[in-house]
Amino acid sequence: MGLKAQKKKLEVDFTFISPPYTKQDQQGLRNVSKDTWSDMLSLAKCEIVGQTSNEFFDSYVLSESSLFVYPTKIMIKTCGTTTLLLILEKLLEIAEKENLQKSFVCYSRKNFNFPHVQHSPHTGFEDEVSYLDKFFEGFGFVLGPLEGDHWYTYVADYNDSEFTLSNEPEITLEICMHDLSVEKMKQFYKGENFKSGKDTTESSGISNLLPGSTIDEFQFDPCGYSMNGLLGKSYSTIHITPEAHCSFVSYDTNITKKDLEKMGKSFESLILQVIQTFEPGRFSVTLFADDHSLENRETKTFNVFNNKSLKDEYKMVSKSFYEFEQSYNMTHQTFIKTQ
Repeated sequence: MGLKAQKKKLEVDFTFISPPYTKQDQQGLRNVSKDTWSDMLSLAKCEIVGQTSNEFFDSYVLSESSLFVYPTKIMIKTCGTTTLLLILEKLLEIAEKENLQKSFVCYSRKNFNFPHVQHSPHTGFEDEVSYLDKFFEGFGFVLGPLEGDHWYTYVADYNDSEFTLSNEPEITLEICMHDLSVEKMKQFYKGENFKSGKDTTESSGISNLLPGSTIDEFQFDPCGYSMNGLLGKSYSTIHITPEAHCSFVSYDTNITKKDLEKMGKSFESLILQVIQTFEPGRFSVTLFADDHSLENRETKTFNVFNNKSLKDEYKMVSKSFYEFEQSYNMTHQTFIKTQ
């Protein structure tokens, strides 16, 4: 089960090749059937175990994490020894049939705990970059210390099309947590007191992270938990491996700063609430954004989270910042418990 902590994440944004004239055309990737997605996901060695939708996007809980489908964007996160990048050829074929062309690509992952068990093309970051270069013209880079927790990212940007349905800026927050509180992790086992995944979502405090979200959760047997949350145009997702020797929790969301403020929160307070919910021994925070989505320089990603929020309970081990030629910037921070 420790292999579950080996997360891989792929986001591909598209634009329309020609103007979509009908409402059906404007649905883009949302016109694609569940069976078609299932066929594509089989290439990554995972399957759909739950599905939910709202007016903006479709959510799929997977046997190996999550898939979110917007009209012009797909985000898929897998774990373990999945072969995520092997979906690319099929994905681009699907997109072309829906009158879509690639616009922006971001593949990212934390350094693997067990790199020797991965399958091609995930046998190393250089191999992953070589495979991505078969489909895109991008570049790879690393944030964080190579001797400790660090973050690999590949980015390709083709944003020059006029046929977009939305130019709304976006932020993506990801928190990876290790060495979790044993007490907190007990609730993610299907023991004799287990009631339902919905009850676990409530009792664990997960439902309070982004109140008002429609949550589709799945509790695995004998242990493990996954959820997808839908809140307007924003997704959130949590995946939990609770075993003490390899405990891991990942949290991911593209909630906007404006929507957080509506519920009286900030990125800093959300991150702190996530940490308090799971009590990790160490964790990393990665925030990917563009300058326009952060309204002013004081709240740029580099300054979104600091030690003051954690008081003396954690210390920051590293902080890396990367600013792209376009408007994008990315921050990666790692923390460790002091007690």
